[in-house]
Amino acid sequence: MERNLTAEQLALFEKEFASNPQYRVMQNAVTQTPVNAIALDRQVVTSIDHSVSHLLDDWKVTHQKKSGRCWLFAGLNLLRAGAAAKLGVKDFEFSQNYVLFWDKFERANFFLEAIIDTADRDADDRTVAHLLSDPIGDGGQWNMFIAVVRKHGLVPKTAMPETESSSSTAQMNDILRKVLRQGARDLRALDGAEARRDRKQEILTTVHRVLSIHLGTPPQKFLWQWKDSDKGFHRDGWTTPAEFAAEYVQLPVDDYVCLVHDPRSTSPVGKTFTVDYLGNVIDAPPVMPVTDAAVVANTAGGVLFVVGSEMTSRQAAARALEQLEHAKGRPIGAVLNRVDLDHNAYYYSQYYRREYASYYGVAGA
Repeated sequence: MERNLTAEQLALFEKEFASNPQYRVMQNAVTQTPVNAIALDRQVVTSIDHSVSHLLDDWKVTHQKKSGRCWLFAGLNLLRAGAAAKLGVKDFEFSQNYVLFWDKFERANFFLEAIIDTADRDADDRTVAHLLSDPIGDGGQWNMFIAVVRKHGLVPKTAMPETESSSSTAQMNDILRKVLRQGARDLRALDGAEARRDRKQEILTTVHRVLSIHLGTPPQKFLWQWKDSDKGFHRDGWTTPAEFAAEYVQLPVDDYVCLVHDPRSTSPVGKTFTVDYLGNVIDAPPVMPVTDAAVVANTAGGVLFVVGSEMTSRQAAARALEQLEHAKGRPIGAVLNRVDLDHNAYYYSQYYRREYASYYGVAGA
């Protein structure tokens, strides 16, 4: 065969494909139907037992939609059970949009301070390049969630409901990235801390305006009243976000840490680590995950194994289970999350209720 693709070779490839009826049947099928549906092994599907031993609660699902706020939703969902119990209601939600606003604003300030701190480095320095690569993404950590709650408190969802941009953050994030990158350019061009901080004030004014337009204005206080499950009426009156969090956060958040798995020899188990310039609130405790989750697996009553659909390979899942077994952990079940029902409806339609379809069909963080 020649180094380049000649006309004769291209004709040969086409002839080889056209001469096989099986290939043409496959072409007709795949050009009209998703390949996953065509490759479905019906015997495997019909052999699956759909009975389950445990049913989760029937709370209303919280919906991050087209955003990367999974960590934020997870944190608030951890707090909502205690709040609902204290309020005497079946279901309750804290405002995810409220926490998103302050995370974005604090994160913008955190980024600009990092740019000021690294202003003497070359633009192609790895840390500077990393900072500029994504100044204000949606993802976060447990410590970052708690830092926002401690500083800004919480409000019920009714006090600051979802908006178009909180549910679909891409366009808002694009605008914020442009503002912050242009701001980083300006800060690096200035001399002296005072001049840079004056410019930072101007940049943050723009960031606050963008967030307020897209997400709404966070309430400084709100009137809180509700009916419990027995139709009893309650009224706390005018309340600040800090007062609301102090009253209805029942979880001892200081007792919780972030457990991660890092198999590198440079990260020995049972130690705490941090990452430079990872955080949102200036002067808050650093993001310090503990490695690794397998260390505490044998002390827990059970381990729930979570796998991301079409994200975690069979080999990676098998290795994780082997590590769990080696640590003497006791698996009590598995969860397959982030299932795209648009592409896998035949597989999973019997497992998920219809109202969950769009939630599992959205790509998150």
